[in-house]
Amino acid sequence: MYGSARPAKRVPGWALEAQRQAIEDFAKREGFTINHWFKESESGAGSDALEKRPRLSEAITQARKARGPVVVAKLDRLSRDVHFISGLMAQRVEFICDGPRLTVRSFRIAPLRGAGREGAPQ
Repeated sequence: MYGSARPAKRVPGWALEAQRQAIEDFAKREGFTINHWFKESESGAGSDALEKRPRLSEAITQARKARGPVVVAKLDRLSRDVHFISGLMAQRVEFICDGPRLTVRSFRIAPLRGAGREGAPQ
């Protein structure tokens, strides 16, 4: 697993350290290890967001090589752009967001643990 954090300018207390702690807490709860951290300060705005965010691009590349996900504390730390996120999903980029705990794989969102039929949204 690869942790990715990006500062939140408008949300006090949601600095890189708070995001990292949230991801570490999530990994501990779920029994995962974060292999490497990627910190970024670039904006996630626009359709070319991945080109503007070399650290996120590197995190995705490394996660794919290791066949693991990129973990973010909240989905908006990955991006607030639905088109960008759906593009990652179309490319089958695996990412996990802790807040609430979600795993995203190719157009499917489900709780990470206990994601059987009983855990699926109706």
